[in-house]
Amino acid sequence: MNFEFDQDQKAILDTVKIFLQRELAPHVEEIQDNDHLPDGFFKKAGELGIIGLSMPEEFGGSEMPVETLMAVYTEIGKVCPGPTIAITTTLAGMEIIRKYGSQELKDKYLEACIMGDIVGSMAFTEAGTGSDPKQLTTVATEDKNYIILNGVKRFITNAAYPGPMIVYAKASDDGACSAYVIDKFCDGYSLSSKWEKIGLRGSPIYDVFLDNICIPKTNRVGKKGAGFDILLSESAVGKMGHAAMSLGIMEACKSLGIKYAKEKLHREKPITKFQAIQLKIADICMLTESAKWMVYKCAALASKDTTSQEFRAYAALVKAYAAETVPKVALMAMNLMGAYGPMREYQVERYLRDAVTEPHVEVVSDVQRIISAGYFIAQE
Repeated sequence: MNFEFDQDQKAILDTVKIFLQRELAPHVEEIQDNDHLPDGFFKKAGELGIIGLSMPEEFGGSEMPVETLMAVYTEIGKVCPGPTIAITTTLAGMEIIRKYGSQELKDKYLEACIMGDIVGSMAFTEAGTGSDPKQLTTVATEDKNYIILNGVKRFITNAAYPGPMIVYAKASDDGACSAYVIDKFCDGYSLSSKWEKIGLRGSPIYDVFLDNICIPKTNRVGKKGAGFDILLSESAVGKMGHAAMSLGIMEACKSLGIKYAKEKLHREKPITKFQAIQLKIADICMLTESAKWMVYKCAALASKDTTSQEFRAYAALVKAYAAETVPKVALMAMNLMGAYGPMREYQVERYLRDAVTEPHVEVVSDVQRIISAGYFIAQE
């Protein structure tokens, strides 16, 4: 496994860093206050190639390795983690359409999503379930030519942006879970007010109400009953993206903590001279570096096959590890700063709010452990 990027990858990361400092960093406080991305953010990110970085060139993407995409997610996480989720979500929807959708659906949505003209969403979670298709209450009723969708989805990212949404529903006849594409804001589509959350601002979430939404049968993606298998593959990619975002938070907190310790003086010398401070910094670096190894190991597996059981297991493993490690790193960085740590001006408190939110999204850690344990037990 090689941590060295080639010249093309380095150029992409340099361009992304400039973009983030220009288009995201100046708006961080506004994002924190309003939980909303700056106007035109998706369009600008699309024009730069960020959204379609890993997508095939035939749809307007750059077809870069998955490792490059994870590095980009880490860079976004360093600046403002929430927007990473918004981008990973639209990419997950695009990947499902690319892999399982008809040519008509690909032509309609993929290039427009890549360019940021429209924004994709995924809608599985409901009030009663986040990981069990048997508990879905959203129902798809099929006739000869059409499918009628009825139900309520919860905590849905990108729901307020126009574009395609992948909706998971159970069939009214046999209860099988399938995946369908709808256009947000079509007849029968409506939203709750925005959920207020303490962290990961910039990726607002809503409940989505589906009231007799009528779509053609060609809007089902994949075979009937294959919805949960599709979800498992693409949610694994999302878990890896969350881990890369968490790595970005860790790296930001590491830099902020070390910078403070080098500048904070005690008797005219920086506090980095104290072994207690050195031990804390070493712990922060150790946890951050271990998360980095896991993220890029997972990315290497994703480059081979995102549908394999091995990749799904490692994605669950790295999501659980990163989600539980990032609050530790953020808190250690805050403790390095003493009384200044909780102050908004010193930024770490913002990253800590993002960090403590992460274990509760994209499936909780205990479920991730069960997914990964099943695979590793079978290998012995």
